[in-house]
Amino acid sequence: MEMDYLVLVGLALLDSLSAGTLLIPVVLLIVWQRMRGAEYVTYLGTIVLSYFAVGIALFFGLRQALDAVSGIASNTWFSWVMMVLGILLAAYGILAPNPKKRTVEEVLESRSEDTKKGSAGLPAMVGLALAAAVVEVGTMLPYLAAIGIIESMAVPFAVQLLILALYCVVMISPAVIVGVLFAAFGDKVYNRVVSVIPRLEYETKVTVLWVAAIIGIVLVARSANQLGFIG
Repeated sequence: MEMDYLVLVGLALLDSLSAGTLLIPVVLLIVWQRMRGAEYVTYLGTIVLSYFAVGIALFFGLRQALDAVSGIASNTWFSWVMMVLGILLAAYGILAPNPKKRTVEEVLESRSEDTKKGSAGLPAMVGLALAAAVVEVGTMLPYLAAIGIIESMAVPFAVQLLILALYCVVMISPAVIVGVLFAAFGDKVYNRVVSVIPRLEYETKVTVLWVAAIIGIVLVARSANQLGFIG
């Protein structure tokens, strides 16, 4: 049980480095050049609630979804579909050119106009957070793994929900820390925060390629085994 909690913390911290949970909040602070408390809290709160809602939906649908998928997965055509999908994912992850690491100025210039439009008010922050959550749903592998771990714990459902809520809070903890530092120290921390953006953006893109390649290879191997190509 203790190991499960340690794994969940690690997964939550990994999720905390995504675009929606850290990169966008950092860009918002830099573009604003000051802390806009209500908008910042609204954005992070919407992110937490979005992930929490997805988690609850997965809790209720996980067993049914797994049963349905297991039935479909026994069909030969499904194995072929998974093999083709795996080949495409692996090709994308392996053959895609390495992302260019942009300068701070290039990142801010490309994002500042859209972000300023998104910072017009609280509804805009809600929309921005929901959009970020929707975009990341397809790549939230650490979160899906965490849901599986929480769902398998021999604890009451209410406790599972509490663990899920704490997981979502840990996900935004780096962004909260950055926001507190920005509000407290302002200009002193500004230059340090700015310098992190290109690295975060680069690492996010590289991680997507690695994940795509690994998932693709695993899908191809499993499909080949199911089709009898390998023993």
